Amino acid sequence: MTKEAEQKAILAESYYKEGKMGVNQIATEIGVSKMTLYKYLKHRKVTIGAYQKVSNPEI
Repeated sequence: MTKEAEQKAILAESYYKEGKMGVNQIATEIGVSKMTLYKYLKHRKVTIGAYQKVSNPEI
């Protein structure tokens, strides 16, 4: 992976883990396709779809 691609992968990982942007927004922000974004995340060993809505059980 080129140095530029590695930097984009790190940035993509950061954005993805923040959970404030969707994958389409992240891809647009870093200037890659959605497919490339997923390749970057896989390269960084990021678990895709790991974010789940946590519900508060009523006691």
